[in-house]
Amino acid sequence: MKILCVTMGSWLQVFWQLQKHLPAGDTVALYAADSENYDRLLRMQPGLAAIPTLKEWEITRAARTHTADINRLEALQSQLGLTLWHALLADRRVFFGPLSKVRQDYRSRYTEDQMLGLLDLAAQCIGTFLEEQRPDAVLGFSMATFGDYLFERLAKQRGIAYGQLKSTKIDNNVALLDSGIEIAAVLRQAVANKQPAAAQVNKYVEEARAKGVRYEGGIKLSRQATAKKLIGAPKHLAAAAFHSFRRSRSSVHRSDSHLVPLIRAAWYNGVVHPVRTFQLANSLPLKGVDQIGELGRFAFYPMHFEPEVSLQVFGRPYQNQIELIRTLALSMPVGMKLVVKEHPRSLGFRKASYYRKLLDIPNVRLADPFMPSIEIVRRAQLVCVVSGTIGLEAAIHRKPVLVFGRTPYTLLPDTMVQQAGDLNNLERQVRDMLSEHRHDEEALKNYLSAMVSVSLPVNLYTGMLGKTGRHQGDHKPSDADAEYGRLADFVRSRLLEPVYRVSDVDLPFGKSAEKK
Repeated sequence: MKILCVTMGSWLQVFWQLQKHLPAGDTVALYAADSENYDRLLRMQPGLAAIPTLKEWEITRAARTHTADINRLEALQSQLGLTLWHALLADRRVFFGPLSKVRQDYRSRYTEDQMLGLLDLAAQCIGTFLEEQRPDAVLGFSMATFGDYLFERLAKQRGIAYGQLKSTKIDNNVALLDSGIEIAAVLRQAVANKQPAAAQVNKYVEEARAKGVRYEGGIKLSRQATAKKLIGAPKHLAAAAFHSFRRSRSSVHRSDSHLVPLIRAAWYNGVVHPVRTFQLANSLPLKGVDQIGELGRFAFYPMHFEPEVSLQVFGRPYQNQIELIRTLALSMPVGMKLVVKEHPRSLGFRKASYYRKLLDIPNVRLADPFMPSIEIVRRAQLVCVVSGTIGLEAAIHRKPVLVFGRTPYTLLPDTMVQQAGDLNNLERQVRDMLSEHRHDEEALKNYLSAMVSVSLPVNLYTGMLGKTGRHQGDHKPSDADAEYGRLADFVRSRLLEPVYRVSDVDLPFGKSAEKK
C-alpha cells in the first residue's frame, strides 16, 4: 500500500513517526507546507530526503511569476463541481494578511491575479504529483492550507481513498474521517447502523453534564495563564529575535509565506494580547455568572477565532461574525437577549471597537470570556453556533441547537439540532425551536457511539503534537512508540475500507440525506 501524506507544521513529525510503523512493503510520499519545519526534521532525520516530497514553498515561489490559465481553471472547476475560491479561502496565509494568526489582518499579500496564478500552478503540481506517485490513499492531518483542500478534492476526483485524522472532542478519541470538508460518509454510515451506547459514552455524557465537555487538546483558559504570558514576554521576544535572525540567513525560509513573522507574533502573543485582555475587562460591561442568571430568557452564541477552519471551511457564508450576531439578535423574540462569549484563542486578538459594535446591538450582552461556557449553556434557552464543540455540549445538556455552518452533530434529530435555513425567516425557526424542542437521549448516545466506533484513543495534541496549555485527559501512554504503532495500524486498516473511496463532493450542504 502507498500512502501520500499531506502535512503542515508539527504534523510533519507525526507523519515521520507514523510512516516508520507501516508494514515493510508499504511506501509513502509527502506534501509538506512548512520549509522551516521540514529542514529542522531533515537535520535530525536525514532519511526524510529519500521520501518523494512535493514542497509547498517551491510552489508559492514559482507562482510569483506564473500567469493563470483561466480556461484551465474553469475546466478544473467544472470537473470538481465547485468554485476554486474555496481552496484559497481555506488558507488564511493566502486570503488574509501575514499577521492573521495574531491580530485582525485582512489585507492579503496576494493580488487577485497572484491568487489565481498560485491556484493554477498548485492544481497542476498536485495533479502531476498524484499521477507520478499513484498512491492507494491520501492521508490528511488538517484542513488549513490550499494544499489540504486541493489534495482532498483531486484525490476524490481520481477515486483515490482519502482519510483525515480529526479529534472527535470525546475524551482523547481521534477519528479517521473520509472528508475534512463535508460531513463524513463513514460517520453517517455508523450513525445509521444504530449501535448500543458504549460504557465510555455513558461515562462521557455523565461527566459532561456534571463538569462540562473536556477533551484532549482543549485549550486551558485562566487569568493566571494570561498574566504568565506577559511575565514571560521578554524571554519569548529574545528567542523570537534569535530565530528570526537565523531565518533571515536562509533565502528559502525568508520567502516562505507559510511562516509567521516571529518578532511581531511574539510581541502580540506576549504583550498586546494579555494587556488588551485585561484592559477590555475593565472597559467593557462583561457579565459574570450571577449577572447572566439575572438576564431571564436568552440565547447563547460562542464566537469563533478567525480566520480559522471553523469559519473559512465549515462556515463560509458567515465570515463576518458581527453581522451574523446582528442578524441572530434581531431574530430573537422581544424580551429575549443574545449572550455572546469570546473564543479563548481570541483573547486580546480584537480591539475594543469590535466589541463595542456588538454592544451597539440593543439586545446583545457580552459574557466574561474567562467564565466556563458550561455555565452559560446551562442557563440558556437556545444555543447558536457556526460549528464547534459547544453546540455538541449544548445538545448533551438537552438544549436546542441552531447551527449555521457544517458540523457532524447535525446528524442528530431536527428536534434537537437544526441547520439554519433562510435567514429572512430565521425568527420563525428560532420561535419553532424554542417551542418544539424534544431531547432524544437514545439518538444522542447513538451519535456519540458512532463517533467512537470510527476512532482510536491517542493523545494526538498533548502527546504527538506536543502542544502546551491543553487538557491531556486520562489516557497517559507510557510507550510513545507503541502509541504510534496503534495509530499506524488503525489508519492503514481503515483506509482499505470502501467508504473512504466514496466521493462526497456533490453531497447537500448540512444534514445528510439519511437524516429524517
